Amino acid sequence: EKALRQYWNFAAYIAGLPGARWLRRVVAWSPVGQMSQGRPFNKWHDRLQCFCNQAGLGHWLEAASDTGAWEAVSEDFVSGSLA
Repeated sequence: EKALRQYWNFAAYIAGLPGARWLRRVVAWSPVGQMSQGRPFNKWHDRLQCFCNQAGLGHWLEAASDTGAWEAVSEDFVSGSLA
């Protein structure tokens, strides 16, 4: 539970950063070119995006920018009630 809460809070921290900061650029980065065979790796934000889609929040980065709405659904994320 503590790890999920930290994960959620870190996503809010990333959303609050200016777009030019390297951390925000790294999280949004998508490699170019040919992908290797096999199952794609899970990205850091896949769990957040899946939750936001189920909750009807849209893209996780935009949802996390709205602090009030982000905090309102934080307990649902941590408890896994929408999963």
